[in-house]
Amino acid sequence: MTRSCPAWIVLLLSGVLLACFSAGDVQAGKAGPACVEQPGAAPVTNVLSDAAEDQVRHLSAAYFVDLKGSSDPAGIVSQTFITDTCIERYPVPSPGGSLWFRFDVHNPHDGARNWFVGISRSNLDKLVLYEYESGALQIASRTGRVTSPEQRSSDLFKTGTPFQIEAGARKTYYLQVSDVFPPVAMPVLVSAGRFAAWSETYNTVSMLILGFVGMMAIVSLIVFRHVEPRFFQFYTLYMFSRFAFTLINDGWLPQVFGLPLSGTVGTPLRHLFAGLCPLSLIAFCHVLLSQNGYSKLQQSVFNMLLIVAVAVTALAMLRPWTLYVPLHLFAVVVPFVLFFIAFGKHRAGIVHARWVCAGLACLMGGLSVAMYAYMFQAKLLVPVSVPDLIAMRPLTLGYFFAVFAEPIFMMIAISAMMAAKNRTAVMQLANLRREVMAAEQQRVEVDKNANARIERLEATLVDNTGTSFLAPVEQRFLDRATDCALTHAAEEGFGARELASALGVSEKTLGRRLKQAQGLSPAAFIRFVRLNNARNLILLRQHSTVAEVAHAAGFSSVSHFAKLYRQQFRETPSETFKLLKPASG
Repeated sequence: MTRSCPAWIVLLLSGVLLACFSAGDVQAGKAGPACVEQPGAAPVTNVLSDAAEDQVRHLSAAYFVDLKGSSDPAGIVSQTFITDTCIERYPVPSPGGSLWFRFDVHNPHDGARNWFVGISRSNLDKLVLYEYESGALQIASRTGRVTSPEQRSSDLFKTGTPFQIEAGARKTYYLQVSDVFPPVAMPVLVSAGRFAAWSETYNTVSMLILGFVGMMAIVSLIVFRHVEPRFFQFYTLYMFSRFAFTLINDGWLPQVFGLPLSGTVGTPLRHLFAGLCPLSLIAFCHVLLSQNGYSKLQQSVFNMLLIVAVAVTALAMLRPWTLYVPLHLFAVVVPFVLFFIAFGKHRAGIVHARWVCAGLACLMGGLSVAMYAYMFQAKLLVPVSVPDLIAMRPLTLGYFFAVFAEPIFMMIAISAMMAAKNRTAVMQLANLRREVMAAEQQRVEVDKNANARIERLEATLVDNTGTSFLAPVEQRFLDRATDCALTHAAEEGFGARELASALGVSEKTLGRRLKQAQGLSPAAFIRFVRLNNARNLILLRQHSTVAEVAHAAGFSSVSHFAKLYRQQFRETPSETFKLLKPASG
């Protein structure tokens, strides 16, 4: 299945590029054959209406494109404006240039009216409304990313400039638009109440996206770091990039934090985080689907995606207004390619791959809709309500769906993978426990057989009357017992139990082995060793009295010591001392 990925990529790229080129005329604002540009003609007057269907409308205006931004408000009046009632989206020059609109507004009502004029998209540096009076332009209101909060005429989230027109009045206005991205602008005329509702709804949708993405970044830091270190590194980077992209793209920095961020700075930053999203997603999926390894083709596809991600991001940052299309196309191609790799892993039996496929499918579908709306901006519909305005923006809806649905399925995929790992770990632990128990049983059997063979050999050596010497194993045991008894000779409480414990045998085994080797019981053997030690102490002149020798040999009663000493050596301790006196003289 993964071998068909390159062909599908080529087909997808070809179709999207063909659609983009075919829509070039629409984006550039060119009129169709039935529409004729009228240089210098006066714009159609915008009559304010209280009807519900007229609260949001396309602005009827003449326009002038200032490519280099060299025309100042004082000289713009003398420029030749073009009137074309067939277009709703106008070309915006590159950074440094401006798009000017000239339009008339008539209020036929008895009371004053408050309205807004703005651009359907919010990404622009400067939006200034001038009122034409007595042959000169006076600033009526202003807003935009580079406009300080003190100078803004509206604190609403949606970008628009307010104006007030008295009852029965007719006025001419000039609107200056600078640094809009992408390079098309659709001016709209909105009543104050409808604009506030539009701004609030847009703010809510953006806040939901921003809050959800931020929450997922925090969850990835808390949860994934206990699963696999690379999980929380790559997925946190992915969610943080989404968060930063939304923060910059929706204008939160200037609107909420009061940080002016011009298009020349904000657009490359937006492209940077837009490129980090597919880059970190590639690395994350590479780790998530790494079970059973990758084929050479699959690994080559991952490497190619990483290289292309870096390349298109760098190009979009270097030329933000001209080379941004490959980056946005690549953002749709990446989940498409990863989907086929994940589907191949699903076919190979990896349980969590199916949920990865579902998440990537949601991401691919949502981004495809958003990218189409990004390239081909929808026209205003009549009548227009606030829900209509949101529904008319498949860019927002597609991105909203992609951002919300994809992490949910990825969470399910990771949960399924953790459950599978836990089941595998439990099975491995059970197998290891059985192996340990079998090894322990085998060791017990080996020890039992070895002891039985030793006992049979000892019995054979002892029963062999023709042998006048002890077997080496018995001699070593007797030497150990003698050394142990000598070491503890001075301890009065040291008996058969303590000797057996020191030698690591039972009292019964100690008695049997001493009986076979020495013909003595453990108590008699200990007494024999102590008495020999006492005689050596006397002969080596270690002590000068019988009492000192008795205590040094572990006897508490001197008389009992003297009695036992006489029975073993046929003389008393005092007699042994007397034998030493001539030698000392």
